[in-house]
Amino acid sequence: MGALMHRMGEFNKAEEIYTILLEATSDDHKELAFLYHQLGYINDQKGDLTTALIHYKKSLEINLAEMSPDDPSLSPTYSKGALEQYQHALAIDTNKPEPDQLQIATRHNNTGAILKDQKKYTEALISYQIALKIQVAHLPSRSPLIATTYTNIGLVHSFMGDKSTAVSYYVKSLEIFQKSLTSNHPSLPVTHRNIARALEDLQQYKEALEHATQALDIFCRAFGSDNSEVKLNRENLNRIQQKIMIDLTASE
Repeated sequence: MGALMHRMGEFNKAEEIYTILLEATSDDHKELAFLYHQLGYINDQKGDLTTALIHYKKSLEINLAEMSPDDPSLSPTYSKGALEQYQHALAIDTNKPEPDQLQIATRHNNTGAILKDQKKYTEALISYQIALKIQVAHLPSRSPLIATTYTNIGLVHSFMGDKSTAVSYYVKSLEIFQKSLTSNHPSLPVTHRNIARALEDLQQYKEALEHATQALDIFCRAFGSDNSEVKLNRENLNRIQQKIMIDLTASE
């Protein structure tokens, strides 16, 4: 049920299910490590990287007490820690007799995320581009994984100040998400919000307003009007509207 809720984009419900299972599990180390890893992954998807890392480290601690640090089964957990752990996971996957190319792409994506957080944007971009090349070669063109990597590349370009290039990658991501995800999946409003912010920075306020409006509408349908994400997006929308009014007043 937890996996189903996650696939449906119901991250809070998935987290609630895994938390209940965690509280009910006391001496099964393998199960505990799995549940901590799942909670880490869900919080990673929700954007709560601090909580995600806490759960990933707990999963790793439990696993390391039971097996060798080089055991291939530890690779998913290694890939969610510090940069050294990501690189360790990549080395494990690459040196397997039959490397899983999509798993390697995931490791490059994770490495890119750490490098981005460290503001090593050029290196992050290289990691994301390697991941994208592998994914395009091994996945259907409508795969959400490809869309996520487009988003990651867009974010790096945005941090580097190239908002126009960022928008082009966000739009590619949005096109795939619209074809492959449910209409209220959280990835859709987040992508609309990314586009709106970049367009706002480019002073393309009317286009930004369209995407900010769509982001708010989807978040409202998915989470209700009192959700923190809804409030944040409403603030974004109001700010863009105010800038449009200022421009209209200045032009009169």
